[in-house]
Amino acid sequence: MNENGAISYITSCGGLGWQKEDHLKEIKEIVEVKGWDESIEVLNSLNQQKTPGILGYALSKRAMNYYIASIVSVFGEKKVRVNGLLPAQTDTGLTNEFVAASGGMDKLIEATGLAKRMADSKEMAEPVVFLNSN
Repeated sequence: MNENGAISYITSCGGLGWQKEDHLKEIKEIVEVKGWDESIEVLNSLNQQKTPGILGYALSKRAMNYYIASIVSVFGEKKVRVNGLLPAQTDTGLTNEFVAASGGMDKLIEATGLAKRMADSKEMAEPVVFLNSN
């Protein structure tokens, strides 16, 4: 990566709260592993196999948000910006699972925040292009 470069990640506002003490322990274990075998060991130790997918989603997004925060200073020393885009409800392949978990599309839309609509995944492209531009 060249100096003055940029890296952008798209996670989710579903991962907000990653810095809370009760979340930090498990996500640090996930993010700070060394290698595939240790990753599998840590994930198995969390006993998430029977966790509903929507809760696994939040765990993965909290881990990703922690990861972004943990690499900012490393890349900052190399003069590389690290950005995280955390959209709210976005119409993706997981939408049906979120609709079912929230009790219907109306309730899901209600929970999306001020926009009161689902975002389109294309709406993430422009901010990412901007964040990675000069």
